[in-house]
Amino acid sequence: MIRNNRKITLRDVAKAAGVSCGAACAALRGGRLSTTSVGTQTVKKVLEAAKQLGYVPDAAARSLRCQRVSQIGVILPNMARNQLDSPNSFETIVGINNELQISNRVLLLARLHDILDPKSESAASLLFRERMIEVAIVVGELPLKAEPWILKRVPRAIWCDSRIWSERCCVRRDETEAARISVLKIAEAGIRSIVVPVFLSQATGEHFSYALRRKGLEDACRETGISLSYIAYRDLISQCASRKKSMKHIAILTISYDMAQRTYLELIKNGCMPGKDISLVTCDNYRMQWWCFEDIPRVDFNRGEMGKVATRLALKYAQDGIEPESVLLPSKWNEPNVERSTLIHR
Repeated sequence: MIRNNRKITLRDVAKAAGVSCGAACAALRGGRLSTTSVGTQTVKKVLEAAKQLGYVPDAAARSLRCQRVSQIGVILPNMARNQLDSPNSFETIVGINNELQISNRVLLLARLHDILDPKSESAASLLFRERMIEVAIVVGELPLKAEPWILKRVPRAIWCDSRIWSERCCVRRDETEAARISVLKIAEAGIRSIVVPVFLSQATGEHFSYALRRKGLEDACRETGISLSYIAYRDLISQCASRKKSMKHIAILTISYDMAQRTYLELIKNGCMPGKDISLVTCDNYRMQWWCFEDIPRVDFNRGEMGKVATRLALKYAQDGIEPESVLLPSKWNEPNVERSTLIHR
């Protein structure tokens, strides 16, 4: 008989079910661990015993008893000023966390500087020293020297929104299709000329997705017969301000949502209204900032859903040990707030 003033332990549950602690641990984890596997009847007996005893799992103690920590980790790139200031990554992390909650898992964030520490391996995070991460979800584009480090020290990894792409273990948005959707919508509006603003510094060190989006829009422009030109950002703004009438049959298509926001504000500051004087379209978006610029036509993509998909792949990978097939996620066209602006200037 277990005294009511004592905390119920895994040993109590195992004794009540008539199994070993290892079997009880495996049963509470769904019936399978790397070293132990139990049948459905054992799982049923253990779960029933845990319910009757009012057992509340202690994650740390259970990990020690099972001689294993089974966790899903998330490795993130450090942004400017050593902090995470990317809305893209934040939305993906929220999606990962939401999916992990459904599976009763806890989100573990790994710091990039621990991976790239030039000192001995012992200086790295406890997550890596003791191999606490069973499957890592690598979010975003990391420095080239970080990728082989991860591949060497993390048994399994899912590459999410990364430059790494193969037939397995990857999740990414279909960037070329996102750009193609934008061009086709512009063509539907009867516009036959597209200009893409660029910063002169974008030639080097840009995110992998920009090159894919450029390829998509260039292919779509050739297909539709729309003329395409790249122009320095400042030159475009000055031309729009001085030649409003001649810009009415041109669409500005931005590669990134940041550029769309910046262009929108600069055009207004120079007396040129997007949606009225000139069309402004982007093949990218941040859902968390949608309310700020809801009248910019855009290709919508839910990065929170991308995080969920990556998590499902990671959990499946952890369960059966088989590398999951990669997933290329689609985008969709997002109609702007028509009360404030036309879809695309006609």
